[in-house]
Amino acid sequence: MPFLKRRDRAVIFRLTQDEYDNLETACRQRGARTLSDYARSELLRAVERDQSEVMRGLSDLRSRLERMEGLLSSLFGRKRKAKRGLA
Repeated sequence: MPFLKRRDRAVIFRLTQDEYDNLETACRQRGARTLSDYARSELLRAVERDQSEVMRGLSDLRSRLERMEGLLSSLFGRKRKAKRGLA
């Protein structure tokens, strides 16, 4: 049996009755053991998903910057050659 870390931290927040009812319905529909287990797993899944999206965004940004750097290098290289030709 895998070793489970002891859960010794609590997160507490308030919900409206409608929010609670919706959470309880989703919990039942997904077959979660308890409302607490369901809320924990959904919250942690959202955090992981957000981190993945941020990492993909950073990777995309890095690729774009590298392309821009290449284009600028080409552009400045052409300008230098053109200036040498005029001199």
